[in-house]
Amino acid sequence: MLTRTIQVNPAPSLFIISNTATICQGQTANLTAYGANSYTWSTGATNQNAITVSPLATIIYTAIGSNTYGCIGAATQIITVLSLPTISAFTSTASVCVGESCTLSATGAITYQWMSSSLFLQANPIVVSPSVSTTYTVTGTNANGCQNKSIISINVFDLPMVSIVPSSSYICKGETATLSIGGNANAYNWIGFTAIGNLTVNPISSMTYTLEGTSFDGCKSSASYNLQVNECVGLTEQGRISNGAFVYPNPIRDAFVVATNSLLEKTIELIDVTGRRVIKLNSSDEK
Repeated sequence: MLTRTIQVNPAPSLFIISNTATICQGQTANLTAYGANSYTWSTGATNQNAITVSPLATIIYTAIGSNTYGCIGAATQIITVLSLPTISAFTSTASVCVGESCTLSATGAITYQWMSSSLFLQANPIVVSPSVSTTYTVTGTNANGCQNKSIISINVFDLPMVSIVPSSSYICKGETATLSIGGNANAYNWIGFTAIGNLTVNPISSMTYTLEGTSFDGCKSSASYNLQVNECVGLTEQGRISNGAFVYPNPIRDAFVVATNSLLEKTIELIDVTGRRVIKLNSSDEK
């Protein structure tokens, strides 16, 4: 009787370990197979027991391994892929002037994080007041813990420069002064007046004038000037110097008169602010 011994070799006992069984779209999972000598993966990878995967949807990965006897075995691992939230960002206005604010809001998630080069806020909506044009990024997280982003930009326009140039720092009551426009605005408006361009005024008392300027972008700024009005009364009220001499008008503007009712000879010297003598007069008659 003929007998034959058949040796049955064991098949490898394969198993797969994954660092995670659930990922969000765009994330990766590391799969490592054990129990054999060589491996082939359902992804096409060969001769390696570990692979990194980033599936777009839920999928089952299979590893086939063979041992030293040439026997094969298999193991599987399911990776569940969760959807990302769809984040939309909105602004109350896409452009602001320096000093103004706008409201940023987002939809599509449960919690939100707003970031820029100078901001980090975990809130929604938020109010911002950028000093320069800025791009904001909002990150939203859904109920599964998956995150997605959206960006939005705010343009910031500079304020125009506005100034008032007076023809004089003060005037006498009854006189006029011209307030000239200065700056780089596109349009100007005198508050409380209908005048276009430079403003000519003759107030009876000191008064503050305000000029508003508007840029091409619609940004506004203003400047104010207080024009002093003096009584500028004659010599009998304020102009007495000494020894019967008077000067008027007082305060002095472009021209003035020095008078005396004394017959004594007098010497009058006019000295400027540098100490230089401008004129010297001698008189023995009433002037």
